[in-house]
Amino acid sequence: SSFLAGAYASVPLSLPKPVNGSSVNARLLFASGDKDASSATEGNTTDVYKAFTPISSNTIGTDVFLPELSNLVLAEASFSTSPTIGVCRIDGAAKVQSFFRPTAGPISEAGIDSASTSPYLGTECDLSLSSGIFSDLRVSLVGGVFIPGSAFAAANSALQYSVGLTATITM
Repeated sequence: SSFLAGAYASVPLSLPKPVNGSSVNARLLFASGDKDASSATEGNTTDVYKAFTPISSNTIGTDVFLPELSNLVLAEASFSTSPTIGVCRIDGAAKVQSFFRPTAGPISEAGIDSASTSPYLGTECDLSLSSGIFSDLRVSLVGGVFIPGSAFAAANSALQYSVGLTATITM
C-alpha cells in the first residue's frame, strides 16, 4: 500500500523591534516508495506498484532540487522574519531541507546511482529576501544551493545552485 504522512510545527518568536513577525518552523514529510519499481511513477518488476504517487505532478523542493513527492522523506527547518528599517519592510527567510528516500527504489530526479542503496539524497540551503520598494513594486532575491548526497552517482555529485531576481508590479 502507498501513503503520505506529514507534520508541521511553527513557533512565533517575540524579538525586539525592528524585527517583528519572526518564526522558526519545522516540517517532516514521508511519501512511501517501492524498491522494486522500474521508474519513479509506475511499474514494478516483481509485485504491485507500492510507491505513493500524487494525482498531480507536484515537486517538493524549494529552489534547486525539485523531486516529486514519491519515495521521499523530507526534513525541513526554516526561519522567517520581517524587520522594518525606516519605512521599508524586508521579508527574509532561511531554509534547510534534507532529502532521503525510504527505499532504494527510483525517484523523479536524474543522477541517482542505480546500484546505490544509500537513503541520503542530499541537503538544500535556501535564502530569500523580499521588499516592497514602492506601494506597487515588490523586488525579491532568492538563492539556493543543493549538496548531493551519497545516493547520487559520482558524476552527478557536484554542487547545484540557483539564484533569481524578480520584480512584481501590481496595479
